[in-house]
Amino acid sequence: MKKALVLIMAIGLAVALLAITGCGSDSTTIQTPEGEVTFEEDGGTVTFEGDEGSATISDEPPTEAELGVAVYPGAEYIPGSGMTMSGSDAEGAGAVVVASFSTGDSYDDVVAWYADELGEEAFEITTGGMQEASWLLGDEETDLINVSVALEDGEVVILINRVMSQ
Repeated sequence: MKKALVLIMAIGLAVALLAITGCGSDSTTIQTPEGEVTFEEDGGTVTFEGDEGSATISDEPPTEAELGVAVYPGAEYIPGSGMTMSGSDAEGAGAVVVASFSTGDSYDDVVAWYADELGEEAFEITTGGMQEASWLLGDEETDLINVSVALEDGEVVILINRVMSQ
């Protein structure tokens, strides 16, 4: 993504997280070195507009369609772990979607299921009490998806994140 879009999304993320957690007002305008940015909160969604573009951040759990891959059957969304952030500027648009899920199934079963769904993992790491397998999918220029399955301290956690740009 372009520098301006990344900058406005980073500024927005920091302020939006404060607003989502109730530390901000319904509408706030701040002056940054890049110009004026206005933030508006509506429930769990924060929208901001500035001189360089606009962005929207939501803390609602993303859908499988937004994530770009299937979620392991029976896995439960970890509350507060998900976020959808989209933005645009004069040079294009982009979005980031993130969510984590947990399951009581074994690490090996979850890795095998994703291997059937996505193919051979990009890498697998085993160190000490931790195991992790990751897959990288998509076109690095416009749509990149990372799926990681980790076993740490006896818990299996699935992290899915997607970065899209136009």
